[in-house]
Formats: sequence, C-alpha cells, structure tokens
Amino acid sequence: MVSVKHLTFTLFFVCGVSNAVETWECQEGNFRNWSNILVIASINEMRNGGEIKVAGTTYQTVFYNAGFERRWDFGLTPNNLNYSFLISPDGLGRYYDFSTSNDGKAKASMFFNCRERLTDRK
Repeated sequence: MVSVKHLTFTLFFVCGVSNAVETWECQEGNFRNWSNILVIASINEMRNGGEIKVAGTTYQTVFYNAGFERRWDFGLTPNNLNYSFLISPDGLGRYYDFSTSNDGKAKASMFFNCRERLTDRK
C-alpha cells in the first residue's frame, strides 16, 4: 500500500492526461496480436500523474518511476492508494491489489504484455 500522507500533495494536482506525454497499451497473451488491448496507461506532462483505462473505467493515478519501472498508483481510500500498475522496461505489466492486505504487501494478480505508443512520446 502506498501511504496517502506522502502523496496527498501530488494528488491535488493530478487533473487527468489530456496532454499525455507517454501512453502504454497492454494486453494479455503474446506480442503478435495487438487487437485486444485491455489496459491503457498514460502519463501527464508533469510526469506526476496519469490515467489507467480498463474495462470502460478511467482511474486518475499518481505516477512515478520506481527504479527502472513506471508505476501508477490509484484507488484512494482514507489512508491508502489500494492498487498499483507497473510496467518494466521489457514491457511486462503487473497489476497489484492492496485493498485486502493487512501488511501492505501483495503479489501481482494479473500480468500483461505492454508496448508504448510511440506517436504520443514527447
């Protein structure tokens, strides 16, 4: 779980990604057939927030680089951000659900193959 006290300031300035500087599309399965995109992850111009779009729902996120990985945290509750989506440099996407965790730890519950939309890169 990501502590809200460390991210509250950032959340007030996350206003969506109408000017996305980076967008990733992710699917389950192999890299050959990109006709079934399940997740779209975008990063805003300030690189401190973004969006996750999945199953017809758009989530506003806090975004940051965690080492080499790109990380989107979302699902605000009174004390925590309950969900994370990470993309590794090799394109492996992982979804974590911390909402039922008592110790702030979770294992990835979904895995995706992701690629960057190069036309959005700024």
